[in-house]
Amino acid sequence: MRAMTSCSACCAPPPTRRARRLQKRAQWRKTKTHADAPPWLGAPPSPPPPMDFLPPAALRVNNALMFYMQGVFDSPPAQTTETSVRGLPVSPGIYEGIARIVKEQTDLGRIQKGDVLVAATTSPYFNVVLPLLGAIVTDRGGQLCHAAIVTREYGIPGIVGTREATKVVRDGARVRVNGTTGELQVLS
Repeated sequence: MRAMTSCSACCAPPPTRRARRLQKRAQWRKTKTHADAPPWLGAPPSPPPPMDFLPPAALRVNNALMFYMQGVFDSPPAQTTETSVRGLPVSPGIYEGIARIVKEQTDLGRIQKGDVLVAATTSPYFNVVLPLLGAIVTDRGGQLCHAAIVTREYGIPGIVGTREATKVVRDGARVRVNGTTGELQVLS
């Protein structure tokens, strides 16, 4: 009597249609980023209605609120050169160190004490390396994003909303982060 052995490599049934769809969907999710998202879904939004019907006092309040909201939600134009990137300063201070580009969670293992984290954005899974960092720079974010909050908590310089820091800065480059002015300079 011959012993039965299983050989999954050559005897496995071919993937089902559902399995192929799931594999295709998983691959799609791995390759897409926030940059692939459309600016809006459906037709472009219409402009807000005119506020001429408001009484003068309410119109002044509305104009003041709209001015404030534009400052909070509008993005300034990108100010990028070959050796510098500007963004929103969120935590003051100046720091020079080695830039570490982090594109996915597995890149966090390369960070060493004193490195400057340069990433598209941060989230709570970055918290394990925060005590090692000298500064944080992100492509996206505002005053209340994760990166802004943790740079203030740790008292390290921070810049968010640069749009292109991960493209301009190469991994391992020496950089100067000015969290007071919102400028990152590539030194070498």
